[in-house]
Amino acid sequence: MAGRHLAIAVFLLAAALVAAGCAGSTAHRHTEASAPLTPAKAEAVFTGSVVDEAGHPVANAAVSFQHIYAHSARTDASGRFTTSFIPGSNGLDHPVFTAKSPDGDLASIGTFDPAEGSLTITVRGALALRGKVVGLDGTPIKGAAVSASLPDAVFKGGVTDSKGRYEIRGIPPASDFDIQAQAAGYSTMMGRTTTVSGDKGPVVDVPDIRLVSTEGFIAGRVVYADGTPVKGAEVVITGVGRRERIVKTEDNGRFMIDKVGKAANVMAYARTANGATSDKVKYVPGERYMRLTIPSPK
Repeated sequence: MAGRHLAIAVFLLAAALVAAGCAGSTAHRHTEASAPLTPAKAEAVFTGSVVDEAGHPVANAAVSFQHIYAHSARTDASGRFTTSFIPGSNGLDHPVFTAKSPDGDLASIGTFDPAEGSLTITVRGALALRGKVVGLDGTPIKGAAVSASLPDAVFKGGVTDSKGRYEIRGIPPASDFDIQAQAAGYSTMMGRTTTVSGDKGPVVDVPDIRLVSTEGFIAGRVVYADGTPVKGAEVVITGVGRRERIVKTEDNGRFMIDKVGKAANVMAYARTANGATSDKVKYVPGERYMRLTIPSPK
């Protein structure tokens, strides 16, 4: 009899727990249902056209947008395009657009007002930027990603070939561009950017972009005894590999070598074309900077 009463008590307790759980779940669902929902912003449709300077439509032109959540677009056979964007998704009153023809010979950049709902873009003669990406020793770097940037837009140029060469087409004329390169195994903080003038088109030859290896580097400066920097001096470095490594100083007397690894017995001295030399200086691991002094010319 006692066992029967115990079974009944357990059954009643379980039923009470189930009922309490259902009530809590219902209250939770009621709370969720009564909470105000923030409606998602609907995308707005934006249309436009791309024409050349003669007013002829440009088919298959690429149109993209900066500083706004808008979809890139391609023009149809009539030079028309349609895209969509989220209103208020940018921090600028007038976001930036870029457009270029399929062959990259025509391009344009400018600002627009999305509230107007439509845009006519006139593309004009474009620039082509070309150059090489190399290591500090001049070795071509294959597979480096290169891009050209303005304050309001970035133009990607693909990757370098086996000779380190690249070309970026479809660049709107502008005063200056920053050309950037990145490659696996090379630092993203040093020697990856150069600035070129964009008013020398239609083809702009960019000076070599030199990247610094992540395997360690040594930098320094060659000066005369009075502190004047020595331009074009040869810096002879031993202890990195089996052979001497020779680099020349820049206009400001600075030099740099990379791929030094964990070499601990590195020595360096500088020499000029007229035979003047500095003392040999031992590189102190961790400092990465060497100062080589050559007697001042008499």
